[in-house]
Amino acid sequence: MGGFKKIAAVSTLLLLCGCAAIQPNFSVSLEGGADRIAGAIVRALPPEQLNVTMLVAAPVDATTLTTSRFGLAMQELLTTAMVRHGAHIAEVQLRKLPYISCDQGLVCLSREAANLKDEYKAGMVLVSSYIVGRHDLIITSRVVNFNNNDILASATTTLYRTESINSLLQAGGNGKVYER
Repeated sequence: MGGFKKIAAVSTLLLLCGCAAIQPNFSVSLEGGADRIAGAIVRALPPEQLNVTMLVAAPVDATTLTTSRFGLAMQELLTTAMVRHGAHIAEVQLRKLPYISCDQGLVCLSREAANLKDEYKAGMVLVSSYIVGRHDLIITSRVVNFNNNDILASATTTLYRTESINSLLQAGGNGKVYER
């Protein structure tokens, strides 16, 4: 890497880190965003809820209610981060038919999640949506009680739109949404 490219890369990194420090809701990576959300949710959940089985839905675009490769990547990262923070997550991908056909976003997710609830004896579901801005992306996640639809915990973070994030956003979903 040439001298100019090194300086540009370091300057960009310092700028992003500095902005994340000034803007406490900003995360500088997908993993950091997932970890920020998971940590905030686990801290907000009543302790007795940490042992209740939870499903994790793929985040959807809040304006179109569709998923994307970004949503599927965030689902994987949120699942990992939630487990690391002590939540009990059901692994739905081990089913014979792990995919749920869906073209109606959260409406379909809610209906299909109810079916999975009984199969996995899940008491909660982590649902997320994102809003794409010009330079950033806002992700909001909520843990919802299956029995009464109460929101038990909620968290939001903002990600800078990097080339990697833009690539995941631009590539459409494959028409399938699955929940973990």
